[in-house]
Amino acid sequence: VDVSWKDQKQIRIDLVTSVEKSALLVLSCEVLSNIKRLLFRLHAARNKGQVLSYLDMKGGIDGKLWYYRAFCNALRARKEYPDLLYELEVAVRELENLIY
Repeated sequence: VDVSWKDQKQIRIDLVTSVEKSALLVLSCEVLSNIKRLLFRLHAARNKGQVLSYLDMKGGIDGKLWYYRAFCNALRARKEYPDLLYELEVAVRELENLIY
């Protein structure tokens, strides 16, 4: 079964509501790591256009930002790991500021 990028991300967002606390921590850290890697690429890039072109693949820039925001919203509703949620939200805002 070929699941679209957005459907895959929605499945991951839906997992936030149901996984055990330890799995939630791993999932959240993975998302934070991915955002931090994108931020590093944007900060280090001599040619931001190349990085933005990379971001445009698989879901697009708006799709990625949707996913990161929706993940934060799901984590906030879960009321677990507030410090990690704060880090995620700061990273998402920084990513938005660098892109737009």
